[in-house]
Amino acid sequence: MAAVLAPAMAEDKIALTPAEEAWLAGHREWRVVGSNSPPFQWIDEQGIYRGLGADYDALISKKLGTSVRAVPAPTWEESLR
Repeated sequence: MAAVLAPAMAEDKIALTPAEEAWLAGHREWRVVGSNSPPFQWIDEQGIYRGLGADYDALISKKLGTSVRAVPAPTWEESLR
């Protein structure tokens, strides 16, 4: 399985359709909202977004040319609003 995924993960960019490119052009910053839930996601003492979610978001952002801004929520229920 890793051999199948490795070539796709090595690519710097993801091939997108013209419609997808057009949508991304208007949506360069993405917000993720959630409560501190280590090891999945949290904002550390220096205000840096950390965890598995942050790692995935960084990878996706690099491949799509977007940025991610973490927005803290006091609870999981609050993050769903």
